[in-house]
Amino acid sequence: MISDSLTVFMVQEWKRAYAKRPKTTAVVTLVFMALGAIVPILDIRNRNAELAELRNQNPDFDSQLVQLETTEEQLKAVLAFVHSQKDRVQDFQSKIDSLRTEQTELEPVVQANREVVEALFSLQERRQQTRVWRERWIGFGFGVLASLIASAIWYFVIKAFRRRATLAKLPVTSNKIPTTSDE
Repeated sequence: MISDSLTVFMVQEWKRAYAKRPKTTAVVTLVFMALGAIVPILDIRNRNAELAELRNQNPDFDSQLVQLETTEEQLKAVLAFVHSQKDRVQDFQSKIDSLRTEQTELEPVVQANREVVEALFSLQERRQQTRVWRERWIGFGFGVLASLIASAIWYFVIKAFRRRATLAKLPVTSNKIPTTSDE
């Protein structure tokens, strides 16, 4: 589990480094791959030294030939690994080059779209300002109209109260309600 998280961390760091400096990262990766190939070669040399020492101690040539054949097979495997890694790096580089070309081609389109979006936002903002002022004038008009209606109602209420007050002050001469024939 720790080695998995270490591997994930190393891959993420490699991606970040590659995004910042792809050529440098590719070169450093190739150097480390070469070192990874050289270490087994050095190990094989050490084994050959041990074989030579064993050869001096034991002159059995058949066993020495078997060990040499094993070493040769291991070297071939390391060379095959180096070639496959080299091919992989070349494939990655070609993919990166094609992506860069595509990015270069798409940048003008993205820039044009950005300008269109900014123009739309600007238009929307201007329309919003127009609506705000229109709403303010409508609100002001309704306020004035409501004030006039309230004033008219207040005028008629006061007039009605004054009429009642003047009718209440009139002297009452009879309890009889006047009719048209009494006048």
